[in-house]
Amino acid sequence: WSVSSNSRNGTSFAISNDPFTGIDFSDDGRTMFLFGPNVSGVAQFALSSAWSIDAGFLQQELNTVDQSPNITEARGIVIADSGRRMYLTGTSAGSPGDFKIFQYSL
Repeated sequence: WSVSSNSRNGTSFAISNDPFTGIDFSDDGRTMFLFGPNVSGVAQFALSSAWSIDAGFLQQELNTVDQSPNITEARGIVIADSGRRMYLTGTSAGSPGDFKIFQYSL
């Protein structure tokens, strides 16, 4: 893999006015997960074509704010290759400024 020779295809995906700081894709590239500091959790989008953000729709959201510990300053997301675990980085309400990794079973 090399990013030394690349081209942007001009495609963008309008999601909302909220910034997202984390992105991950399913192994087959047909599902995109977004996570950010001003949203209540993880947004899951179905993509019309694998690895293409030309068209997609919101499938569901996982609310991480109402769970304990709630994530208040979201930074990043990784979905395990098996699709059975999700890892989020950020701070919890009980320890602002103390960044942690949170694990969720899917």
